[in-house]
Amino acid sequence: MAGKYTCYSSPSHSSRPHDWRGPTRYLILVPILVLALSSSSPSMWARIPLDDLVQDCDLIVVGTLGQVSEYSSGGTDYGSGTITVDEVVWGDAKISQAITLKWENGTGVICPRLEHRSNQGTKGIWLLTKGDAGEVYANYPGRFVDMADRPKVERVLRRKNICLRVSKWSVTPNEQAIVSIVLRNPTEHSAQFPGLSLEQGVLHSDAAVGLSLHESYWDDKKDCLDWKLKEWVPNRLAPHDDVLPISVPPNQEHRVSLNLRDLADLVPDQEYEVRLEVEGYAPANRVRFCVREPDQHQNSSRLLLFGGTALIGFCVLHAMGRRLRRKCPKPA
Repeated sequence: MAGKYTCYSSPSHSSRPHDWRGPTRYLILVPILVLALSSSSPSMWARIPLDDLVQDCDLIVVGTLGQVSEYSSGGTDYGSGTITVDEVVWGDAKISQAITLKWENGTGVICPRLEHRSNQGTKGIWLLTKGDAGEVYANYPGRFVDMADRPKVERVLRRKNICLRVSKWSVTPNEQAIVSIVLRNPTEHSAQFPGLSLEQGVLHSDAAVGLSLHESYWDDKKDCLDWKLKEWVPNRLAPHDDVLPISVPPNQEHRVSLNLRDLADLVPDQEYEVRLEVEGYAPANRVRFCVREPDQHQNSSRLLLFGGTALIGFCVLHAMGRRLRRKCPKPA
């Protein structure tokens, strides 16, 4: 089981002298945080529910990791190994196939730190995402699941078969922001889903489909990060009842990929969350991504190791930075 939820708060606007709720308190917290983060235990990761992990994957297999190797180069620790597939629960793989698993961490980064060496030689369920060169990733401790939890994984597959995926968790202002709507059919017969069709930058959808975009902001009353609805560009979403349903063959999935820049005005230095609700179906998992500042040079795979539902670390640091910048005057 992954770790517990972690609660964060932000500096208040109090102007009282020596108010330890102000930015000064972070100086006090530094040594505490250094000690607290000295463990690479999964308990130091923000918890992601199994439901979200199952929805946010390309491939689910039962297999055993072997041939683990690790090396460091250019400030990054690289790891790789081979998963030998015993069973395919979902996705495009074959029994006895050898799949290359990769992971990486910043050199010297203690937490959160991703390590798979401890899983070597143990048969389990892998909730994997695919890379561009055929490799796979399990960038969160909870993506290696004990065999005893297989019924839970299969139950999620059956009950939550409309999913959201993002191609990148961090994009530059000039990059596409691709979000895919994935329709899964884990049954032995064809299944029909409400219609979705992207034509000339306009998303036509069945009236039962509710796709929404939200942007993060700092709620001063709640003293925490929250989300507010962001409007779509006018006339880019066209819900109506004339869209043909999508038929998905048995044990297959169908994807509709959208570039959100065609549908919404995305701005730099902002985090976004995509939500999808379809009448008659369980809500899709929520996915998040951020648009970086033009001059920011970040490696998104290091920044967000555990996937689209886990922008927590970035959001907390980002929010703290913005609050401190807003509270403290710039030097002359």
